[in-house]
Amino acid sequence: MVRHRKWSLLMTRFFKDLLFISIVFMGFVVSRPSAADVLACLYFYDSKAPTSLITHSYLSDLVRYRGNMFELVVPKQTMRGTVLEYRTVTRWEDVVGLYRNMGKNERLIAQSFVDRYMKDYERVSDYFKSYGSLHKVLVEARFKDIQSLRNKIIDRAKEHSEMQKVFHLELLDDFIGIRLLPSKTSELLEPLRWPEPLDQQALVEHFEKALGVSKIGSIKQVELRGGAEDQAKNRFYRAFHLTLTLGTGAPVEIQIMSKSIATWHHWDHPVVYKSQNPDGQYVASLKRYSRFWVRFIRAFEEQMHSRHFSQDIVNLFAEYGIDIGYSGHFKNKSWNWLIDLDAVVAEKNGINGVDRFLGAQSGTPLSEQMRLFVELAPGRLF
Repeated sequence: MVRHRKWSLLMTRFFKDLLFISIVFMGFVVSRPSAADVLACLYFYDSKAPTSLITHSYLSDLVRYRGNMFELVVPKQTMRGTVLEYRTVTRWEDVVGLYRNMGKNERLIAQSFVDRYMKDYERVSDYFKSYGSLHKVLVEARFKDIQSLRNKIIDRAKEHSEMQKVFHLELLDDFIGIRLLPSKTSELLEPLRWPEPLDQQALVEHFEKALGVSKIGSIKQVELRGGAEDQAKNRFYRAFHLTLTLGTGAPVEIQIMSKSIATWHHWDHPVVYKSQNPDGQYVASLKRYSRFWVRFIRAFEEQMHSRHFSQDIVNLFAEYGIDIGYSGHFKNKSWNWLIDLDAVVAEKNGINGVDRFLGAQSGTPLSEQMRLFVELAPGRLF
């Protein structure tokens, strides 16, 4: 009897607790904005968060959480098309309010662009993969993911707002990206040997002929990165950036660079350019270390068939405090000479092993490190 009574009391208490929890839970679900929505929002703007946490979020594509505020872009229809207005607010309720009366197409504008250009991406990537196979050119194709696209739209809208200019979606031109990595003697790199300033029309004609892109679209612009003006600003990344417009109107960014520059760029972009290290002094050293390598690679490529260090390399070694006589330590037929050089430069700049360009701890894949050795062809020197 006593046992039966205790059991009844336990069951009664259990159902009361369950009812209380259910009521609290329903309160969270019914009220808007709910704690769950705010939590989803915080995860939504964290690119490292699992996507499962934001699957059911009803937020606009054009909002992110930064510091103590929400950054957002509000689409507005004008005579000139869709204008994106950059705004910042501190309350979650204000974010919800700004998008409450907008249609789904306006709120999910980034996703609509992804859907719109996917077929164009498949078409252009197939074209250049065939081109690469025929001309022995390595091809990398990418389609901007939804998170990157959101950030790009907000960043560009913010930049235009700071310049007191209007930002239109039509100003975005890098949804689809193609990177071509030809051999050093390819006609695609021939304009690097042209005297500056480069003639824009001559560049367009050269690349339209070399790439045969008249079948799928037309080249609107060609820009040389890493020319004389950029070098004066300590920018040594060297590549041609082309804007190709497909017959459908879809913009495509084509980057053409040497394989060695691409190996450096694959490492530099995540480790240096997008470094999250809070130590400003260390990041400055990291940038200096990175500049050594891109300058070293460029100097090697420019001397081509010489069997001696060029004056540019001699000057670079002197600038970084590397004894040119010590270079004899690097002069062997093994690819370890690059690893040895990297160890010296990293030590002089205080670079951690995981941040190094080359070596066992480096994020640069071993296959790319080996390719760099082959491309730089130390046999020409030694």
